[in-house]
Amino acid sequence: MNFIAALKNYTIKKKLVFLSASISSLGLLLSAAAFMIVDFINLKQNILDDHIRLASIISNNAVAPLAFKDRTSTVEVLNSLSSVGSIDAAYIYDVNDIIFAHFSRIV
Repeated sequence: MNFIAALKNYTIKKKLVFLSASISSLGLLLSAAAFMIVDFINLKQNILDDHIRLASIISNNAVAPLAFKDRTSTVEVLNSLSSVGSIDAAYIYDVNDIIFAHFSRIV
């Protein structure tokens, strides 16, 4: 017995209630899916923005130690990234593209 044949046995009132409930459920499902997609896109953008801000802060704080070739202070600046769980490694390069200081969670 198919779906259409089963609906023939119901009254018009029950058919209308079923139709309105089905349309409402579909609308709620589609709006929930849209909200989830928008939240996912916004989450990715927020993470990217946070990392750009962190890179800017680290670069501003590393200018003086780099100018004076102070590796200890530069490593201190990079070690401040230890409180950021999503960053596993960071490197600062000198003018000659040689690693001047680095931070790494991986031992």
